[in-house]
Amino acid sequence: MAQHGPLNSGLRNENVRTYILSILQHAVQLHRLSIDTINEERAGPLDPRLIEAFSSLTSIKDLSILSCNTKDTAKLLKSLQSTSLTKVHICFKREHRLNHDGPWTDEEDPSIFQALATLTGLKDLTIGTYASSFIPVLRSLQSPVVKMHLTFERVPNQVAPMSIIQNFNSSLEQLSLVWYSEHLAPHHGAQFLRMTELDITCRGPFLTIDTLIYSFPNLRVLHAGPCGLWPLAWERAAGEAQRQTNLASQSRRHWESLDHLEGRLEYLYPLGISCKVEHLRLILPELPNVLPDMHNDFMGNDLAAILSTTRPKRLSVSIRCRWFEIQSYDMALYRAREYLTHLSVVVEIDGDAPTDSDAQEEIIGHVLFLLSSLSRLSHLTLNLIWRAADPLDFLGIGEPFQNFRKMNPEELAAEISGVAPAINHIVLTISGQIKYVYMYEVVKNDEGERTLVELLGEAAWKVQRDGFTHWCWKVQRDSFTHLW
Repeated sequence: MAQHGPLNSGLRNENVRTYILSILQHAVQLHRLSIDTINEERAGPLDPRLIEAFSSLTSIKDLSILSCNTKDTAKLLKSLQSTSLTKVHICFKREHRLNHDGPWTDEEDPSIFQALATLTGLKDLTIGTYASSFIPVLRSLQSPVVKMHLTFERVPNQVAPMSIIQNFNSSLEQLSLVWYSEHLAPHHGAQFLRMTELDITCRGPFLTIDTLIYSFPNLRVLHAGPCGLWPLAWERAAGEAQRQTNLASQSRRHWESLDHLEGRLEYLYPLGISCKVEHLRLILPELPNVLPDMHNDFMGNDLAAILSTTRPKRLSVSIRCRWFEIQSYDMALYRAREYLTHLSVVVEIDGDAPTDSDAQEEIIGHVLFLLSSLSRLSHLTLNLIWRAADPLDFLGIGEPFQNFRKMNPEELAAEISGVAPAINHIVLTISGQIKYVYMYEVVKNDEGERTLVELLGEAAWKVQRDGFTHWCWKVQRDSFTHLW
């Protein structure tokens, strides 16, 4: 076993325990330790031999504890004698909570809190669930934490997250915060002057920008979004009022600029950020079945408003729509044509789609029409996916999609390069085809002639690893909105 590698341990079986014990006794230079399910409730107490073995580990820097019992977690933390521990990731399953009707408290199980409080060298802390139970620890922990990821389930509305973590104001640089409370309570206490990156997810749709600017005056990267889908049909009057309030507050204090701003259109609009943005990433909303034309108008107007106050040098947009909705996004993209450089389009095709080849050409024609006005578009990711009416139809084979499964991807890429004059990278994903993903680069010679080259091997992997393609796939993976 590599001395610096991860250790994943499921300790419910005696043979596994013995094996893990043997590893721990010899892994004296282990730097990273990942523990998964150290104790199911039915498995009894943790083997004392393992606790003793953990005490011999003196070089642990990265500790990940998943699906654990709190008392055993506390024992492990206390047994580790490593003074080099800088990163801890803790995630508890709901069935392992000591109080099934509410979060843990230090009165019910003080051991886990006491153990965490003894850590003085932490720089990276993740509490993936039930961080509300750890508020006493967060308020007393003296480690110089630089990177923090917290998920709060339920907290009193009068509690502000910045007040919970204010003792890290001199060290914290990156914060990922999931806040399920209805509102972010105003708090103008501690300022986090070193903070440069914030990823904030809130239940309510309306953030107060003044609170964020005051608390994080030197912010460079902001990701903002809702815990659940807030459709474009939110109360227009309330959203507009919040936007105007946020815009007005920035006359008192504001960010000069942001390197990166990302979020859903319907969430960033009421946020009303007014500063220069280097790179803006927007996720456009799925259109509702009711009055899609009205929402299309809202989407175009809101997008134009965001662009007017951020003036991005680079704009990335992600769209997910049904096959008959493609044209509904043409106005929004047209309003963004002077900024849009990177576009991701996911087109869902179902059993209601027309079956003839002319229908296929019509759908592709709508996609090409979207691109025709985008004079700055350089990167496109187009994903044609089959949405089976029967979720158990894993093969996804339906008559309307047969023509798409037989589609020539190189011909489609050539058509795209013909209508988008600035395009240089095209990624096509076509469900049902054997290869599935196709990547192309448009190369210009000295005379300006354009040639389409398929990327293979390392060149293809390089495209998959770039920021835009990775973001496109992350948005698709994280999408919780099901259109059917």
